[in-house]
Amino acid sequence: MTAEWHKPVSAVLDHFAVERVALMGMSLGGCLVMRAAAFEPRVERVIAFDVLTSFQEVNLGQTQSGIRRVLKALLWLRAAAIVNWLVDRVAKTNPVVEWGIQQGKHVTGTNSAFEYLRSVAQFETSDVSASIGQDVLLLAGREDHYDPIEQWHDQIRILSNPRSVTERLFTRSERAQNHCQVGNFGLALRTIVNWLDEMSGRTAA
Repeated sequence: MTAEWHKPVSAVLDHFAVERVALMGMSLGGCLVMRAAAFEPRVERVIAFDVLTSFQEVNLGQTQSGIRRVLKALLWLRAAAIVNWLVDRVAKTNPVVEWGIQQGKHVTGTNSAFEYLRSVAQFETSDVSASIGQDVLLLAGREDHYDPIEQWHDQIRILSNPRSVTERLFTRSERAQNHCQVGNFGLALRTIVNWLDEMSGRTAA
């Protein structure tokens, strides 16, 4: 697991001799595709399904605001034992936190909540967004329980040099307000395919 996501993407493109590609990332992939596109010129179009600008903030966002502030301070102070104790207490009453920490440690190869939360700080898009010059599609669910809607707004704001940006916010009335549009995948997929068709037509023209 690496924040230098252009490296595995480039390896796959090299292996299959692909010169032009649209790259789509789901959930955390919404961050990874941005990081890859910033350094891999063969990526012509980027789809964040959904947007994720800061993985550490997403993780900390599952806690109450007071605990979140304390955890940020403790992470900065490298107070590993206290972070592990506090996260363990939160996880006992919050299944999303419990699952997120366990899955996160597995994926990142870390052994504690402290190590995991420190490691995910590198998965963000603020340091690469200015280098993204492709066509970009940014999707978000209005009531996403995992990725806060503020990150969708942030990603729109920090893209300073894209060829084009298309934003799509899905709502409860469409039954697509949840994370990665669970409840109406069909609408999300039609949105993506229609956007790709539109971008391909413009390129051909």
